[in-house]
Amino acid sequence: MNTIQIKPMIETDFDEVMALWNNSQGLHMSGEYTETTEGFAKFLERNPGNSFVARDQNKLVGAVFGSHDGRRGYITHMAVAQEYRRHGVGRSLVKHVVDSLKSAGISRIGIFVLKSNPQAEVFWISAGFEKLEVANTFFHTF
Repeated sequence: MNTIQIKPMIETDFDEVMALWNNSQGLHMSGEYTETTEGFAKFLERNPGNSFVARDQNKLVGAVFGSHDGRRGYITHMAVAQEYRRHGVGRSLVKHVVDSLKSAGISRIGIFVLKSNPQAEVFWISAGFEKLEVANTFFHTF
């Protein structure tokens, strides 16, 4: 494994990022607007400097979407290629998102973890996130 570089996500990362996310077990891609090149570009435009990719030379090995609403931050998708897990890539991606959101004045970050993905739950708790039992998540799709 060579030196991993973390870089801001850009529009041209779309195909590689979507391939990684769609091939990552435990990550639910549900036809959201970000699954189009236009939606992906719109997300990055609305959230500049909060999403990152990890590369081993030219190979994409990790990606994370970070955003905020001016009050709270969010991590909505993150995945690391299977062969690069447990090497600090995920933690490095999280640190970049946290640092970018802190610099925007955000002091609380939420994430969504599927109940069917206990490995992700372990990762997020070990990364300093607290599991809240006081709320349920609801979505309206149209």
